[in-house]
Amino acid sequence: MKKILLFVFFCGILLTVPGCFFGGSAPETLVFDLAGKAGKKMDLPCGVHFLFFRNLSGSDRRFLLRMPDGRVISDEFSRWLLDPELMLERFLRDRIGGEGPSPVRIRGVITRFEMDLKRNKALLAADFELRDGDRTAQVSCLSEKDIKADPFDAAAAAKAMGLCAEEAASRLGGHIRAFAAKKPQE
Repeated sequence: MKKILLFVFFCGILLTVPGCFFGGSAPETLVFDLAGKAGKKMDLPCGVHFLFFRNLSGSDRRFLLRMPDGRVISDEFSRWLLDPELMLERFLRDRIGGEGPSPVRIRGVITRFEMDLKRNKALLAADFELRDGDRTAQVSCLSEKDIKADPFDAAAAAKAMGLCAEEAASRLGGHIRAFAAKKPQE
């Protein structure tokens, strides 16, 4: 009986000890921020104030990956610095926001903030409400940019999402100009 117990004990040690020395470690968690082309603020005919931004995309700080078979998963090892709505608002504020006469107030709702691995693209879709006193306008921006890496690379995906944000900022700036131009004369 003692021999059987010793045999089982040593077998257990032989099975568990190598894992302590040769086991793999968890991959490093990578953290990214939105980064587009460096540039100055847009020259707009009015001031811009950002109000509340919401995120209905299903994405949080983890990268949201749409797999080729249609499943949507969160990447535990590739993360954003902030939640998407906070990052996009900060990004737009850096590119568009500013003081000026008759400020336009902007609310935003992110509806897509993901990486489509079937098409190898970053996708950003957002709806914005522009408000100036009693006037309002609803505008939408959809941006898709190629992820220039195959197989998937988190740094390339983050760069593509930054380009999506840059395009969204440019389109939103155009909508703000058009909205300000339609201002009723006093």
